[in-house]
Amino acid sequence: MQNKLVLPLFVLLSVTILLYTGCSAGGVLPESQRLTGESRMQMRSGDTYLRSEVYDRALEQYLYIIEDNPNNLEALKKAADIYFFLAEQEPGRAREYYSKAYDHYLRVKESYDGIEEPGVFPILDEIVEDSKLKKRACWARLFNIGQNYFAENHVEPALETFYELIEFAPDSTKTYIMIASIYQAQDDAEQANDYFLEIARMDKEDTISRSNLASFYFENQDFEQSLRWTKELIELEHELANNYFFKGVIHSNLEQYEDAISAFEKSYENDEAYIDALVTAADLSFNLEMYENAIDNYKTAIEKGHDEKDIYAFLLYSLLNLERYEEMLKYGLNWYELDKTNLDAVHFIMLAANRTNNVDIQREFAPILEELEE
Repeated sequence: MQNKLVLPLFVLLSVTILLYTGCSAGGVLPESQRLTGESRMQMRSGDTYLRSEVYDRALEQYLYIIEDNPNNLEALKKAADIYFFLAEQEPGRAREYYSKAYDHYLRVKESYDGIEEPGVFPILDEIVEDSKLKKRACWARLFNIGQNYFAENHVEPALETFYELIEFAPDSTKTYIMIASIYQAQDDAEQANDYFLEIARMDKEDTISRSNLASFYFENQDFEQSLRWTKELIELEHELANNYFFKGVIHSNLEQYEDAISAFEKSYENDEAYIDALVTAADLSFNLEMYENAIDNYKTAIEKGHDEKDIYAFLLYSLLNLERYEEMLKYGLNWYELDKTNLDAVHFIMLAANRTNNVDIQREFAPILEELEE
């Protein structure tokens, strides 16, 4: 059996008040809310159909009234309620009916705002308050419909639904995010980027849009723009190591190597799991002949168990350049312990032993060097 559309009691009571007296508990209603002549008869017919659950005929009568009285809150509200009810009852046309319901609930508020003395008439105030609640419910249901279209890969109706929601509520970033996500799923980065730009403009604290914009511009080799959005992202998520790592990569592409070093070091500082960031900072420091900085970072990496061959090699070269032979000997021996067939390690050990006059090490490693060089 079809469900009844149950209107709030105050709306049903307002029918009698408006039809026969044009008055309310707050006094004589505004001119825009008074019905006369044919409109009164149409309201009476609409209410009769409504009570008999003949919704299409009831709606027809209320729409006739709206044609002649476009700002009448009662007719707008009843038409909106019927559309809302039909949307709940007919899933196949839900999007159409929710859209029409939203439009009429919106017109209730717009018409109410045009009244010279809002707040004076309790009945009208209640109509408006209920319309606000129903309007939000329409928007939420339409949003869910759009999400379902997207989940089922019905791209066009999904986009149409979200475009319509933007018309209804142009300040809602949720809708823009969904449209951007749809374009991303379709590999249309340009279109997605346009909507992420709009989101970033609307919401100064949105991180999703800024992250996507930084990535988009990076992929298009616009590193200045990518850096701009990454900096904004860091202001919002200054604790995330990945943001600093990405910033370091951008600086590297811009050949801003000292800034890159700082960003990579900050990445590791925020999260020690980003040991690769510290090694990258060390490598850049080595290339810039910033040997002190390179040594500190290489040592930290080794202490954390990141003891790859290249790290030891660059560390030892850095120590050699600064003539820090005692440390060079220490780390050369450590490197040799990891691989006793490592000729490079033995060369560094012998060089350090010679510079420090360490006779014991010279005697121990001279035959090893001879054997490995054979």
